[in-house]
Amino acid sequence: MCKVLRARGCFWGGSMSAAVRGGHRHVCEWLLASGCPFHWNVPCSAARGGQEDLMQWLLTVFRSLPSGSVFFHCWSLLTSAAGYLSLAALQRLWEQLTAGRHGSELQQQLERLDEGDRGVILAAAARSTTPDWQDKVEWLEGRGFPRMARACDSAVQAGNGDAAEARLQWLHGRGYPLETAVADTAVSHGNLAALRFLVEQGGVRPTGDQFSVTDAARQGHLAVLQCLHASGLPVNIRSVAEEAARAGHLPLVAWAVEGLGVEPADGADSLLDCAAASGNLELMAWLHVRGWALGPEAISNGAASGCEEALEWLVERGCPFPPDGGAYLGAARNGDLAMLHYLHRLGCPWGRPGKLLPDCIRSGVSVAVLQCLLDLGCPEMDWDAAVKLAQREPWERHAALLAWLGEQRRRRRSPGAQGALLAAATDSSGRLAL
Repeated sequence: MCKVLRARGCFWGGSMSAAVRGGHRHVCEWLLASGCPFHWNVPCSAARGGQEDLMQWLLTVFRSLPSGSVFFHCWSLLTSAAGYLSLAALQRLWEQLTAGRHGSELQQQLERLDEGDRGVILAAAARSTTPDWQDKVEWLEGRGFPRMARACDSAVQAGNGDAAEARLQWLHGRGYPLETAVADTAVSHGNLAALRFLVEQGGVRPTGDQFSVTDAARQGHLAVLQCLHASGLPVNIRSVAEEAARAGHLPLVAWAVEGLGVEPADGADSLLDCAAASGNLELMAWLHVRGWALGPEAISNGAASGCEEALEWLVERGCPFPPDGGAYLGAARNGDLAMLHYLHRLGCPWGRPGKLLPDCIRSGVSVAVLQCLLDLGCPEMDWDAAVKLAQREPWERHAALLAWLGEQRRRRRSPGAQGALLAAATDSSGRLAL
C-alpha cells in the first residue's frame, strides 16, 4: 500500500515515524531506500513506541548518514527512553551514549543541560507506564537529576484515580515539591483523587485558571468542577457550560443550567449554538425544551460537527442558514465531502461570489475539497489571484495545490470565460473578493 500511495504522488508526511512506532523495520528500510527524509526524532519515535531494538538500529543508520552525528539531541532520546522503555533499556542507552568513542563529549553535553532540561527527563520517568517507573526515577536521581515539581505534574498525567495519587505520595515522600501548577494539572486532567490529595494532604490549592478549567469542561470532568465550585474557587460557570456544550457533555451542562442557574444572556453565545458543534441531539433537544434559542452560529456549528441528523434537526426547527457560506467553510476544513453535499442539497447559500474558495485555500483544505465545491456549483474566483495566494503559503501540499489551480486556470483561458470569471470574483464596488 505504501508503494502504491507513493507512486500516486502522496507526500511522505509522518510515514517514517508511524512505521517506527509500529515496529515495522522492513517498512522503515523501504522508506529509507526510497528517499524518505530521516530526522533525528525518528529514533525517539522508536523509543516512544517501546521498540528498543528498532531504536538501536536507527541510531546506527543515523550515524551512517552524511548529516548524522552521535551528538544529535541526546536529551530528547533520553527523555523518550525514560518515558517508554524499561530501566534496563534506559541503562543500555545511557551506556551507549556515554561510554562510546564520543562518550566524554556526550557527558559534557549532558552536564551542560540546565536543571529544567534534566528535570524533564526525570519527569518522563515519573509519568512512565512501565512497571519499573520508580526504579527509573531512583536511578536518575542517583545520577544527579533534580527533584522538581515537574515530576509531580507528570505523575498526575500518568493516570486517574488511585494510581496517580499513589505516585504523588511516593514522590512527595522523596522530597519532590508540590506546587499550585500540579493542582491545576489535576484539574485539567480530571484527576479528582490527585486533586484531593494535593488539597487535603499537600496543602496545595489550584488557582482555578481559565486554561485548566476549560480543559476540564471540554473533557466533561464534572466531579472536578463541582469540587472547585464547592471549594469557593473563582470559576466562570457560563464559560464552563459553553465549553461543555461544544463537547456534548449533557451532565455537565445540566449541572450548570439547573444547579447553578446559567441562563441566556444578551451578547453571549447560546448554549444551543454551542451544543450544535457537538452534534449531540439529546443535548440539543434538552436545551431547546428549556427555552434556549437557536442563534446565528447553530447551522455552521452543526455542519462542522459532521452530524447530518443534527443539521436536519436544526433546519426542521427553522434555524436560518448563514448567508456568508460559513457552513460550507466549517465542513471544508474538516474534509467532510458528505456534509458539503448535504449542505448543498439543503439549499445552503454560498455567500458572496468569489469568497468561499479563497477562504478555503487560506484554511489549508485539500484539493479534493476544492474540486468538490466546484463540482457542486460554488461560485468561482480569480484564478490568477488564487495562484498568487497559494504561492505565499508554505504547505507540504503546495505543489499539488498549485498544479490544480494551474489546471483550473488553463481551462478558463478563453476570452468569454475570463470575463465571466472576473465578474464572479468582484463585489459590487469592483474590488476582487480575494
